[in-house]
Amino acid sequence: MMCIKRFVTLAAFSILLGCMEQPASQTKAEFSVSGSTNPTRAAEILGIVTPSSATATTGRCARCHGDFKTTSGLDSLYNTTWSAYQCFTGNTTTDAGKLTALKCLAKLNPELNEADISSIDAGSTAAIQNGIRGLGASNLGFFAAAIPLESFRKIFTGNGDQFASLLTETWARTATMPKGGSTLSASDFQTALNWIMNDAPEKEKFLTHDGPATCESETETFIGANIKAHVSRMSTEGEGWMAKNQANGLKMFGCDAKGCFNAQVDGQDVFPLVNGVLKGEGEVRRLHTLTGERSTYWTRSSADGRYISYGSRPLSTIIDLAPKLAGKSVHQIAVEADYDPTFTPDNLNFMFQGDKHGSRFCQQSILANSSLSLVDFKNKDCSASDLKIGLYQGIGTNLDSGDILAVAGGFKSDEGATLVQDSAPLFTSSATIDLSRVRQTDSFGFEKVSVQRIATPFIANWMMSPSQKVLIGTVSGSKNGKARHGGYKLVMTDVLTGSTLPQASNDPNTATLCVGAGEKPQASFDERYLVYYAYEQHAEKVSASQSSANLYVIDLLGSGKPVQITSVPKGYYAQFPHFRSDGWLYFSLYNGRTGERSVVATDAILNLAK
Repeated sequence: MMCIKRFVTLAAFSILLGCMEQPASQTKAEFSVSGSTNPTRAAEILGIVTPSSATATTGRCARCHGDFKTTSGLDSLYNTTWSAYQCFTGNTTTDAGKLTALKCLAKLNPELNEADISSIDAGSTAAIQNGIRGLGASNLGFFAAAIPLESFRKIFTGNGDQFASLLTETWARTATMPKGGSTLSASDFQTALNWIMNDAPEKEKFLTHDGPATCESETETFIGANIKAHVSRMSTEGEGWMAKNQANGLKMFGCDAKGCFNAQVDGQDVFPLVNGVLKGEGEVRRLHTLTGERSTYWTRSSADGRYISYGSRPLSTIIDLAPKLAGKSVHQIAVEADYDPTFTPDNLNFMFQGDKHGSRFCQQSILANSSLSLVDFKNKDCSASDLKIGLYQGIGTNLDSGDILAVAGGFKSDEGATLVQDSAPLFTSSATIDLSRVRQTDSFGFEKVSVQRIATPFIANWMMSPSQKVLIGTVSGSKNGKARHGGYKLVMTDVLTGSTLPQASNDPNTATLCVGAGEKPQASFDERYLVYYAYEQHAEKVSASQSSANLYVIDLLGSGKPVQITSVPKGYYAQFPHFRSDGWLYFSLYNGRTGERSVVATDAILNLAK
């Protein structure tokens, strides 16, 4: 679907734009990127759509670059633009800063050898000039349209004017886009750059998509016989992690003989009721309200429900809820990571992702230390190095060996506050996943022992069941050349012995669950239920107060059709649902009007099961 660079960096870059953006006047960079975008105008500038206003200028890019109207074409444009953008992020007002930028540009030349690169790094004027002379538009991405702009040309000034003449040479004329004398204005360039570098939000409205025509009707829902047999073993026959944790005596947080989350201190509920959330029977209890920090991307919790975690910048967070039972404040633990927390279903380990340390596991037992204030992954009970597992990972634990299996591939990001309405998933025919097997070492660390790559055309956003026996992916379908949600695809991992998925639509080792919209599906510990959240669908762009997101559940031993379990008011968003071992469901409740976010728990699905 996309290159490895984009797998690894896009989520981090999105956070950088949203949380750490600085005006160009502070960074002193000639080019900067804003998190604010104008998708329609950007698409007009690139020539992907015709301007709605007769006075607006029409971009010519897509006239020659028809692939800009496809997902893969925009993916490629993003990747090359991202590489070039790294050359302009420093202080380019000084001679030293300009020289650094020019060295970086020169090294974008794909024809260089190691000696050329060494000479460029050493500051050789001739080597830098030759490197730049070999650049074409394909090496610069959208920055090929910046060559005629004053902000680009300034970088070639100074340094004794050794590089100024390069702008009059053949490479500059041939690399400049668009052709035909239709130079973009600085304003139009910035508008399009912002859109491209933010992964082209709302692109599904403009692009041609050739995904499969699946789930055009709910009648296409199919659950294979082997999927049903597996779910029956995990649930009704008691072989899954819910039963195993219970047999092992796992104590569920907040529960006693009278029930769960009923504790009081001084006559007050420790976990107060939240009304007006559920569509059916059950209750919702508020576990924790974020104060003074902003979560990014998903929220996850430990199998016993004691620890909740979420990404943030500059440090992520793990919350120990246990002190609340004694009337105290939660124990907040900082984590040197950025996003994607995950706990193993055996209640023994947790994982985070981030730029500083990469993919790291630690033993969950370290969190019980009341003096622990920071997880920096230097503890002997953490993995000693980056396990290099892709972002947006799903994990499961083998019921017998305890080995961990992680799945990672392409993904559609949702950081939790900027997306307020449904957008179609856009994945291409080249989508793949990596299955990484991880086990603990004799020294209580963690090591990756194998990786298997599998082609998953038009399917990404993969998650995994607790037993690691079932993968759950999101299908990027199409209709009339436009992307649409093609439902969820379930596949038994036991049959993935090669490099491809089962191909037959009625393969007994697969399931197709037709839903009109939905994000981040998660399986219960008995693997009977899949829960996900879905944003409202709107034809036009709306504000946070005009939309909402609700939770849905699918019973894999039932019809396979989704049942709505929350019904929040406009402006509220039920997001990132996930189960703990006993079937209580945790999720994030976000107020789009005020920005307040809480983590809550509900027994709605336990009531549904009755």
